Amino acid sequence: DVRRLAEHFLNRFARKYRRPARRFSDDAMARLVCHSWPGNVRELEHCVESAVVLCREAVIAADTAQSDESMVMTAVELKPKKASFGPT
Repeated sequence: DVRRLAEHFLNRFARKYRRPARRFSDDAMARLVCHSWPGNVRELEHCVESAVVLCREAVIAADTAQSDESMVMTAVELKPKKASFGPT
């Protein structure tokens, strides 16, 4: 199950690298679950490890502007989202 593996890897790498990442946003988890993972578990593991190392927040979020499904965890947001208070 991708969800359980992703959460396992998240916890493992958050401890290993002493990072604040504690969970995936719903969007990020949806992208992980929907991805075909052609590299199998090792690809998922590497993807989550990269996300943990690069994430500055407690929640790993999906970058909704990212359209390339083959780069799922470039779906990782590297900076906090800016607050949106109406049309820009």
